[in-house]
Amino acid sequence: MKRFLSYTLLIICAVSAYAQVQVSSDYVAPSSLIDCDGNDHGNGSMARVSAIANLPFKYELDDNRQIVRMWAITLSSKYANLNNTGLAGVYVPDRMLNMSLNLTHIRPLSERWKLMASLGVGIYSRPNHIVFKSLLANGGAVAVYKVRDNFDLGIGGGLTNSFGFPAILPMVYVNWSLKGDYQIDVSMVTGLKITVKRKWNERLATSLTALDMDGMSAVFRKEGKWKIYTTTLIRSHLEFDYKFNNHFSFFGGVGAVWKRSSRLADRKFKNFYKLFHSDDKMHFNPAFMVRIGTNITL
Repeated sequence: MKRFLSYTLLIICAVSAYAQVQVSSDYVAPSSLIDCDGNDHGNGSMARVSAIANLPFKYELDDNRQIVRMWAITLSSKYANLNNTGLAGVYVPDRMLNMSLNLTHIRPLSERWKLMASLGVGIYSRPNHIVFKSLLANGGAVAVYKVRDNFDLGIGGGLTNSFGFPAILPMVYVNWSLKGDYQIDVSMVTGLKITVKRKWNERLATSLTALDMDGMSAVFRKEGKWKIYTTTLIRSHLEFDYKFNNHFSFFGGVGAVWKRSSRLADRKFKNFYKLFHSDDKMHFNPAFMVRIGTNITL
């Protein structure tokens, strides 16, 4: 759902005034594709490479070196290779490519209020099927209120043309964290993520992500009609993070994808309501996953 509602803000760059790059790779082991009646339609796995770069080019800091105002560019890319057998090979694309470019702006509105806004465009397609209809606009604006130093709450709206023409949809921003040797982060920015982190020393940390939502989508022509395929992953994972220096760290972990939804629908606005109903959705059964990656700060 995260990728399907592509209006969602890419505001990871809000946490730092430095350029940041993350490259990761994850693999989801094969599992059966099941419909709402429990029928088996083959199986499939997913191997994916992701990269995201947050590049602030203009910003202001306060006396505590906290961001007051910022302009930044966010580049994001995901490439997935899906190895499917049986009917899953007909229903599910074999490859998916998601790339986006966003301009993000953050500015204060008052002592406790701030505005976070983003506007961009992305390619959501199969690699060999990129056309004009594969371009999906995304953007949005959220007014955020600082309830406490570690708790932000906001509400706003976003733009998507995933359904064939522009539509404005509501969105919510929640960010809560505790700091120290133990860190708890609850975020609902581009999805829902709940993580508990333990810092063992200045270099090594481990984390348990109890809930993490992720997804991809692809627009392509099938049987004479424009379709949009969407998949959402609900997962949990245990990871370690080793910091070599202030500019480079490595992370890796294992976990499980509890549910990987699978939907192929006409690219029409009338299909939007189906997002909230699961009767005609297919999903892959739970599967083992591994993940590795690196963070670079420039």
